[in-house]
Formats: sequence, C-alpha cells, structure tokens
Amino acid sequence: VILVEGIYDVINLHDKGIENVLCCFGTNNINEDKLGMLKIQGVSRIATFLDGDEAVQKAAVNIKVMCEKVGLVTRNIELKELDPGALTESQVRKLESRLYA
Repeated sequence: VILVEGIYDVINLHDKGIENVLCCFGTNNINEDKLGMLKIQGVSRIATFLDGDEAVQKAAVNIKVMCEKVGLVTRNIELKELDPGALTESQVRKLESRLYA
C-alpha cells in the first residue's frame, strides 16, 4: 500500500495508473488502530509518500514507528518540496520503481 496525505494525492496517482494508494486524510489522522486494520486486511508493507515539507516529513517518521509497532514493514519515499497530488505523468513514471520497491 502507498499511503498519502490527501484525497487529491490519491486521485492524481490513480489517474496516472497507481491503484494501491490510500489516503490518511492528514498525518494527524493516522494511528496504530487504523494501521492494525490494514494488517488484518493482509497488508504487509506500506510506503509513505507524503508532501515534501519538513512538518509532514517529521510526521512520516512517527507513522513509520506506528507501522513497526503493528508489524508492518514501512519505508518513506521523500520528495523535496513536491506534492503527490501535483505530480505529472512523467514524474510518476520516473517514481514508479521507487513506489513499488
């Protein structure tokens, strides 16, 4: 699963052919219970793909800790000053290997 921050991030990536994207509706809205439900549903790995600003990247570190507590393998895909909801088709194609690694 690729975890993004907002619904427009999901829509943009889905429009570009990336279909396993979930939105947490803001980094303060994710918690261990919700991540645990993903684990119950069979998710084993999460790639956080959040906005590139400093505050959100700090939240990505917290999300990683929560994922590890519930037994999910996680990694962060960090893009400096970019927003997944604003990526172009060519930018998504360049990132595709990182998204599915």
